[in-house]
Amino acid sequence: MDNMRLTKGEVISLAITSLLLSVAVFIMFEYLHGPLLLRLNLYSGKVRAFHRDHSISSHSEPALNQSLIRWHKDFWNLLDKIQWQFEAPFRVTFILYVLLYVAGIMILLYYLADNMIQKSRLTPKRTKKWLVLLVVAASWTLLMMKLLIAAHNLEHAIEGAVYRLIEELADLAVSGHDLRCYHDVVIYWRFRCLPPTKRGILKIFGLIKVYDASFYFQYYSLPVITALCTPVVKLLLALKAIYTGPCVN
Repeated sequence: MDNMRLTKGEVISLAITSLLLSVAVFIMFEYLHGPLLLRLNLYSGKVRAFHRDHSISSHSEPALNQSLIRWHKDFWNLLDKIQWQFEAPFRVTFILYVLLYVAGIMILLYYLADNMIQKSRLTPKRTKKWLVLLVVAASWTLLMMKLLIAAHNLEHAIEGAVYRLIEELADLAVSGHDLRCYHDVVIYWRFRCLPPTKRGILKIFGLIKVYDASFYFQYYSLPVITALCTPVVKLLLALKAIYTGPCVN
């Protein structure tokens, strides 16, 4: 069993290598997607503060209509600006980007599945390869999930602003004002920004809507995560069995 174990020096070297790779992945992510993540968080804050900065006046019917039209125009302009900021035309490099990531995941799964079938292949050399690839793939996946969550939060903030507008309408129902204009504005934004007619604002690689990706992720994330994590857990258990078992001289 000893020839299947990493020495203390190899363990320390592997830990340092994994740490450096995680830092390198983070730096690369910040270089490629850092500005995008900052803009997503910036616009999420703007959308959340939009209704507070564009309060609907109910003192009189002219003031109500004027503040409502201001809300409608400014929110329209804000969403157009968001769509323009994050609209990315489809490029061939996107395909290469996805293929490279998928290839890394498939190689990792192949190594892990191979270990599950051929347990005797859990040599120090293969162990180091698997763990290094696992660190890189896991780090990049977590960072991309952070980006997807930021995009989802922006979509959710847009929904929240429209819901706030609808709540204002409920409060104004007893005001005695003519609310036909308000109803028209609410119908438009409900159709554009709320399910089930919501079209979504953001897209992944200019093809897949973030709203659709988030919707399907809610239903299929558990089986996908289970399928991906099962061989990883089995590998870790196999390593635990090696390093906690009795030494054989």
